[in-house]
Amino acid sequence: MRKRLAAAALAALLALGLATTALGVGVNDSEVFLSQSFRSSCTLTSTTMMLRRRAILDGDAGWSSITDSAVSRVAWSGGLAWNFTYNGLNVSVLRKSSGWAGSTLDSKREALIALLADHPEGVVAYCASQPHAVLLTDYDADTGLFYCCDPAPYYFQGRVELTRSSLRGGGQDGILQNITQLWYVSGGLSNGAGTMPAPEEATQEAPSWREDAVAWISSQDIDIDGARITFQTYVVVDDAANETCFVDVQALAHVLSGTAGQYDVAVGPDVLLFPGVAYPYDGQGSWEDFPPVVSAAPTDAATQVDGVPQGLDAIQVTDYNGQDHFYYKLRDLGDALGFQVGWDAQRGVFINTQQV
Repeated sequence: MRKRLAAAALAALLALGLATTALGVGVNDSEVFLSQSFRSSCTLTSTTMMLRRRAILDGDAGWSSITDSAVSRVAWSGGLAWNFTYNGLNVSVLRKSSGWAGSTLDSKREALIALLADHPEGVVAYCASQPHAVLLTDYDADTGLFYCCDPAPYYFQGRVELTRSSLRGGGQDGILQNITQLWYVSGGLSNGAGTMPAPEEATQEAPSWREDAVAWISSQDIDIDGARITFQTYVVVDDAANETCFVDVQALAHVLSGTAGQYDVAVGPDVLLFPGVAYPYDGQGSWEDFPPVVSAAPTDAATQVDGVPQGLDAIQVTDYNGQDHFYYKLRDLGDALGFQVGWDAQRGVFINTQQV
């Protein structure tokens, strides 16, 4: 009972943003949360965030090294393992058949409240009917609201009310009713526990891009006005271990040519974008023309839209034929050029060019 009361008190402080570690990092700080980097990896990313939060609570200075890539080596094989151990922490599953939720909505709600009181790092909640998973972070007894982080791309907002996630249900009770399975930290201590330096030893916050950061070749399916197209992309990991997908601005211009979201591209000392103008690009070429790993240092080239400079993150890739390509975050391009970028469980990542 004493342990549960202490955990509940800590959870309340966390919900208010008042609890930080010796390093000055709180479990609800933005750099702790992640966005999933590929389709159907919601359970993996939610679990990774849960392990990062547990590591912070344990005082593990290496918490930021806990990434999807690292966790997937022991817990992912086309889906998240039900039970596994990572970095000294044991993760277990609670399936619907185990009876963890009882037989009523009230019993499920109480079970989740009790779990969050015992586990201030949060629990991963999965809805099989959607299917999608989020990290339940905490419960506010004063308001009766559950909070979560939804790892869905282009829906990622950090800690928000559960009803603001992409989980369907028509309200909090409906969402809770649809939760069928949980993952939680069932035991262990994060390797490196107690290694966080005292506040006076903490270094200043690092920039979001490391000079030695790298990006590796990947792919991304994007639904464009109902048609699914696979793009060759690069994935970049920033200092907070967030994995971000970058798409070739010229390849996207080619695909959007003839739609309401079309734009032209001119590449020189700067990258010049012209909304509303078709781009006669003959394709990106073979994926074999592109190096598997490149530097993710931001390009020195400026980006302009109709002659107006834009502060967009971009990386520059030189293919094996000596051609330069510029890769941008899809959301940034949508915001700068005026087409809608989003994500939902049915379409995944999508572009609506009609909403320009």
